Amino acid sequence: MKSRKLMSTVLAVVLVTALAVAAIASPAAFDQKIVSQISVPRMMEDVRYLSEDIGVRIASSPEEEMASDYIADVFQKYGYDVEIQEFPYANRIAYVTMLEPEMKKIDVRIGGSRTNAPLTGPEGITGKVVDCGFGGPEEFPAEVEGNIALIRRGQQTFVNMYNNARAAGAVAVLIQNYSWTAFSANVGTATIPYATLNDEAGELLRGGNVVINYKSIQADTSRNVIATRKPDNKNKDTGYVVVLSAHYDSVPTAPGANDNGSGTAALLELARILKSQPIDMEIRFLACGAEEVGLVGSRYYVSQLSAQERERIIANYNMDMVATAGEAQSLLYVNTLDGDNLVARTARAAAERLGYSDYLLAPYHRGSSDHQAFYEGGIEGGNFIWREPGTAALEPWYHQPHDTMEHISQERFKIAADIVGAACYSVIRPDTPSLIHSRTGYGETIELIEFVPEGVEEVPEI
Repeated sequence: MKSRKLMSTVLAVVLVTALAVAAIASPAAFDQKIVSQISVPRMMEDVRYLSEDIGVRIASSPEEEMASDYIADVFQKYGYDVEIQEFPYANRIAYVTMLEPEMKKIDVRIGGSRTNAPLTGPEGITGKVVDCGFGGPEEFPAEVEGNIALIRRGQQTFVNMYNNARAAGAVAVLIQNYSWTAFSANVGTATIPYATLNDEAGELLRGGNVVINYKSIQADTSRNVIATRKPDNKNKDTGYVVVLSAHYDSVPTAPGANDNGSGTAALLELARILKSQPIDMEIRFLACGAEEVGLVGSRYYVSQLSAQERERIIANYNMDMVATAGEAQSLLYVNTLDGDNLVARTARAAAERLGYSDYLLAPYHRGSSDHQAFYEGGIEGGNFIWREPGTAALEPWYHQPHDTMEHISQERFKIAADIVGAACYSVIRPDTPSLIHSRTGYGETIELIEFVPEGVEEVPEI
């Protein structure tokens, strides 16, 4: 296959020109085939399931695996060929469950690194939570021996408060932050387990007569979920591939409703709609694991592609945090690392056809999501994400415990899904040639530029 990058540029110019002109003559019926079917209630239900029924989905955790199973089941229900792609990622994860006075899960962040944090046995450690103030040597009551010390951050170093708790006979340590945000702590060499939690969770445990179970485990494997659909008519198969992607993991203590339950739900919804639409190239839906720890899943996916496969993939439409209700996050950025590529151009054209131009900024130079892995593999990609105009700031509850359903905007959810769906479909739909050949409102005929078949040396100019 000859010069994928050049051909994607040719394709983008032809598509954007043709579709913009065609919109003058008609209300872009091919867009309506997609956007009219997008169901916000269905996407909201997927976000609710991921963020509430499953909850925090830390890389390699059992909860991340539960989410991957759910995603795979949905893809299979829609009739896609589904592959679970496992890859190694060692991680240590902590769980705290309140047993008395009520049963309640408490989200915490394990103390130490992902490879050396102290582990418990499979049954964990059960004990009473003992308030030890700010962790000074004189603040540990006798009853902390054999129980779990709860210490407020603010007056002692992490190392001092931890060592004081250990010297007082605590079997585990919980460090409470001084705000509602979560944080991490490292005390160096540790012999008893410890974890951090936010101020709200700390105050809940400080209520007296609280008994908890603390468990920390070793996890080793994360997963990508890949759903594939090839063109039904092999005679119309261009040989190219478009990948839609979203990561489904979250950071410790964050339920991940917007980051990235929203992108995952949009991915599933577009898979539902595109399962039966006519296409003339292969489409893949990629749900990435372990994005929050360094794009591990998407980088693994790209690393497993052959050189020929990388040449076939002409675009990656990546959705990350596409439904924030943050007041300032009113602009949908299309982040790219290679400028005004196919993704940015088709997104701009789709937004114009749909009347969403005021909501879109494309392109904006930035990586930091799974589109970066595709760029590193020589594949054009773009990341769709709501940010604040001018500053590009994210929502205030980014990577925090308040990334919940109450901070999801259904309006922005629909706008983002509409733009991605219409932009993607403008590339993969087989009726593009008939549209391009048709006469426009200006009495002109736009010449169709076909993909260059394998072995052809010349690329037509436009």
